Amino acid sequence: DVPVSFFFDDAPQDQAGRTPSDSGHDRDVLLKRETLEFLRAYYRITDPNSRKRVYELVRALAKMGEG
Repeated sequence: DVPVSFFFDDAPQDQAGRTPSDSGHDRDVLLKRETLEFLRAYYRITDPNSRKRVYELVRALAKMGEG
């Protein structure tokens, strides 16, 4: 129950209007079974604080993988 903008608060402004394929990501990433299962599980987390912590964890892990 969060606004869509919650997921893009930290997005760089120069990314607006770009598609996943523009940024080098797999263009079909949103159609993958793993992505859909992750999103379904994420939205089954009913506690907003827990959901935010999961979001923060995933972001932190993603940053570790960038280095």
